[in-house]
Amino acid sequence: SNAFSSKTCDYDKYNNVIWTAWIGGSGNICYARCGTINSDKSISWGDRLEVQEGYNIISRYNQGILGQNMAVDQNTGKCLLAWNSSASGNNISGASNHHPVGVILTKNSSNNNITASSQVRLATGGSGQDFPMIQVHFDDTNDEWVAITDANGSGTGIHALRITNNSGSPSPANQTQLTGNSSHFIQGNGDHNGTKGATGGRYGGLMMVHDLSCDRFIMGSATADGTTPKLFAFRNTGSGITWDTTGIAVSHGTTISQSGKGGTIAYSHARGRFATHGQGSGEKLEIFSYDGSSFTSHNA
Repeated sequence: SNAFSSKTCDYDKYNNVIWTAWIGGSGNICYARCGTINSDKSISWGDRLEVQEGYNIISRYNQGILGQNMAVDQNTGKCLLAWNSSASGNNISGASNHHPVGVILTKNSSNNNITASSQVRLATGGSGQDFPMIQVHFDDTNDEWVAITDANGSGTGIHALRITNNSGSPSPANQTQLTGNSSHFIQGNGDHNGTKGATGGRYGGLMMVHDLSCDRFIMGSATADGTTPKLFAFRNTGSGITWDTTGIAVSHGTTISQSGKGGTIAYSHARGRFATHGQGSGEKLEIFSYDGSSFTSHNA
C-alpha cells in the first residue's frame, strides 16, 4: 500500500474464493487477484492482475482504495472494484481531484486467474473534494451494488448511488445526496479533514453495512466542525435511492486522525443489529437497530 490507499477484500460464496485488491509498488499500480482458501488455511492464488498502471508510467496516481472498495455479486461471482484511477480522463490534476471509477472482475472458470472490464466512471469528482472517496457494497435484495461517495463536482456532502452490471461493465445510476445535514461528510469538508467520525471516516474500517432485517444500508458520517457524527440509513428501491435524513448521533468515542485513530461498523445477521466504535474519551462499542423508520441505541 502507499500514502494514498490501503487494501480491500471480499469473500465470494459463488466461486468459494477470496478477492483482494491494493495499490502499491514503486509505480503506484492498482492490482487485484483471487484465491482459494485451502483446508490448512493457506491460499492458492491466481495470477496477479495489473488493473491500472500508475505514476511511473502515467505520471498520475491511483488512489482511494480505503477498506470497502470491493464487493462480490454473491449470485454470479462477479466482483466490483472501485477506486480513483490514474487513467487518462479520470485524474483531473496530478495527485488530487479524481473521478472514482470501477471495473467488474471475472474469475476464470478453470483456475483463479481473473480479467477486468473496461473502466467506467462511477461519480464525477472536482473542486469540491480534493481526494474523493467511494465505498461499495453488494445489495442482496436487488442483485446489484450500491455505493457511497463524496465525489460531486464542485459540491461536497454524502451521496449514495446504484451500480448495475451492464453487459459485463459497471453502470452507475440514481446518485442521490443526503440532504439537511450540511455538517456531515464521508471524510471531511472539501478535504479529508474530518476530526470526528461514527465509523472512522477515511481512517476507519468498514463504513456501511446492509441491515437485511429492514433492507436498509447503514453508513456513518464524519465531521470537521466538532458536530457529533451520526449514522444514517438509505434504501435502494431497485430504481432509486431514498435517505432517512434524521439519523442518530453516536455516543461512543469519535476521534479520528491519520495517526491511526479510526473506527468501524459491523452487522449481526442473527440479531438484526449493528455495532460501531470509535476512539477517544468514552471509547466503547455501541449497539444499534433500525426498524425501517428510526434508530435505537441499545447501550448509549
